[in-house]
Amino acid sequence: MVYSTSMCGAHTCWDRLYVIEWDGTGFVNRVADMTDYPYATFSVEENQVVVEVGGIGSAGAGYQRSYREVWRWDGRRYAVAEQSVGPPTALIHYVHDGDDALARGDYGEAMSHYEAVPAETDLPAGLSLESEEQGVAILKAYARFKLVVAYAASGDGWGGQAQYDALVAEHPEGTPGYPYALLGRAFWSDFVATDNPRSACAAAVAMAEGDPTLAERLYSGYANREYEPGGLCRLE
Repeated sequence: MVYSTSMCGAHTCWDRLYVIEWDGTGFVNRVADMTDYPYATFSVEENQVVVEVGGIGSAGAGYQRSYREVWRWDGRRYAVAEQSVGPPTALIHYVHDGDDALARGDYGEAMSHYEAVPAETDLPAGLSLESEEQGVAILKAYARFKLVVAYAASGDGWGGQAQYDALVAEHPEGTPGYPYALLGRAFWSDFVATDNPRSACAAAVAMAEGDPTLAERLYSGYANREYEPGGLCRLE
């Protein structure tokens, strides 16, 4: 027996799928590990279940991406086999993808995501700030800072220097992105002295811990990740 339930709150309906089977002694839910999904669509196919997830219907959740899971039969139950997210709906999502790639050591992919932030002109910033202009400026500065980190971590010191010079030139004192230029200075000064990107990241994190607003300004709604100082410079 296959059925779904829906529970709605003030802004969002949460859906859950059940695949119930008699195992000889009782009824067993073969997708017991599934959770509730916002505005989900379930497709039960041969030996698999596909879940297409909608977004949380609240302004406070921020901009969201489509999400898809494939659960496959393993002979005893359905288990997650594939997970994928849709394209960015806000600039902050490019930053998230870049940070994920950087943390797993995929520097080329990280660079491509960070470079998309200034290149993409059709998407909103997605930050919970006073103005859209401020959000775009902050994300451009943060993405440039992370390009400095990515080039340094990849072993391309000349590329890192070029990115650092651009960061300082593009975000002078008095502009919304200036605090991230200072964050870049903390990283680059240590990197020049030590030639060690992890030591340089530690220096940047120490600065971020002294100024929590560096992480707080990157808040993009409760449906997205929330940054802490330690997450502003994380390497594999």
